[in-house]
Amino acid sequence: MDAFTLASMAQTLGASQVTTHGTKVQCTCLLAPWTHSGGRDTSPSMVIFVSGRHGDPIYSCLGCHEKGALRDLLCFLWMRTGYSTCHWIEVLDGEADPDAKPAIQARRRKLSELTYEQSRQKKVMSVVRQASPRGDGPWYDYQAVALADAVPEIPYEEYEPYAGSIPRYAVNRGWTVETCKAWELGHDPKMKRLLFPLRDRKGRLIAVSGRLYVTDCSFCGGPMLRPEKERPSCALCGRNEPPKYLHSKGFKRNLLLYGEHLKEGRHRVFVVEGHPDVISMWQSGFRPVVGLLGSSPGASQIEKLVAGYDKVITVGDGDKAGHEMNAKVREMIAGRIPVTTVTLPEKVDPDGLCQKDPALASVLFDGASDA
Repeated sequence: MDAFTLASMAQTLGASQVTTHGTKVQCTCLLAPWTHSGGRDTSPSMVIFVSGRHGDPIYSCLGCHEKGALRDLLCFLWMRTGYSTCHWIEVLDGEADPDAKPAIQARRRKLSELTYEQSRQKKVMSVVRQASPRGDGPWYDYQAVALADAVPEIPYEEYEPYAGSIPRYAVNRGWTVETCKAWELGHDPKMKRLLFPLRDRKGRLIAVSGRLYVTDCSFCGGPMLRPEKERPSCALCGRNEPPKYLHSKGFKRNLLLYGEHLKEGRHRVFVVEGHPDVISMWQSGFRPVVGLLGSSPGASQIEKLVAGYDKVITVGDGDKAGHEMNAKVREMIAGRIPVTTVTLPEKVDPDGLCQKDPALASVLFDGASDA
């Protein structure tokens, strides 16, 4: 008996979130109605092993701590539910074909088509929305938040050589030295990039973003040609302009809210698009503020907002992408917490508004906070 056969068996017996990992299968506990609080398993706690010490499959549950031979589990389920597990007992004894039933064949084919990563994503981002641990607060998908919390940490030593060195570009944007220190901004003079360390809600450093701050060619210093609908290129060496933003390898921006580590109360939060928007609003006193690092919110970002704050104020840029961001955040929150939208003038972003027209910024943002 292999892992796919065990997975088919678990699904047939009513388990959910079934995934295979080499020679073992993970799923929700089949004993949950009798051994788990509330009669259900809210996460895949049971592991079924293809072979135990004496060769037969065994099981173990991390939730209720029940364990033993799979054959005994099948007999128990038959006795308590009245559902015949005779077919699977015969499979264990080698007396029946595990794929004899069409439904089992279909499940086996579906499982075999899933890669390990697909199975992992199916397990983490699955099924039903779970109740919020906040008690009387709004529900949110804690599994989506857990997925973000599982991102590995980067040793600070990798960023330390760049920390504390701030390019003139940051000061020219209107950011004070105190603000740059508070956000731990850094400088990579070789790549000509302003660096933004990205910390999660637990304060762990999980990635670094670098913004290109030169308008000329970063290789030879020549002027850049910027034809419409084409990528800019250098007039001298012909090289294409590098991307404006570069992130640490493997970083998935839709798992992080930039600025979530500087949480200042939970009453309400401003949600903007980019790094500069976050920093300029924070410096202007509109706190807490977090950035999506783009105009398309991800599921983990939305669930973090619902889990961590009582009200959201979206401030997208004054363009089509910004308007779509405002609408998407409201749609994904789906009424679980109040959402207020600040509509900016055409071609204006929060960063520019705070720097060039602080009076209007105060009217718009303070008004949204009081609404």
